[in-house]
Amino acid sequence: MHMNKRHKPGRPTLGLLLTLLCLGAGPVWADKAVPLDPRQAAALWQDGRWLAFQAAMKSGLNMRCEIPPASATLAREITHQPPTDARSASAPASSDWRSRHHEMLLPCTGQQGLRALRIRAEYLPAVSEPLNLELGLLFER
Repeated sequence: MHMNKRHKPGRPTLGLLLTLLCLGAGPVWADKAVPLDPRQAAALWQDGRWLAFQAAMKSGLNMRCEIPPASATLAREITHQPPTDARSASAPASSDWRSRHHEMLLPCTGQQGLRALRIRAEYLPAVSEPLNLELGLLFER
């Protein structure tokens, strides 16, 4: 589920459904994951959007995840294509404020074959709190 600070809850998007169906690699990236900045990890685990999602999934799917401490949260940096609308193309982005996108996989168990949770978080270099969160569940069939 893609969530940002202005997100209004609604039906999951087709992209989310396809992501849930197509991702089958599992929660292992030992060769690509690096430690996430502990301040950013701590802010993620305390973020209200993450806490609300986690509570809903505990209630709905009996989800239990292995959440690492902030000092041991591993993530891989992913490339993100910037928007191509006229407003963003006309204002050059300073490298000091260019956001970075990180992806984490957490081992989770739950009903209906739940086996992992994928988190994509967008951060600005000087800000600990995630700007946007994309949360997806991975099921085993």
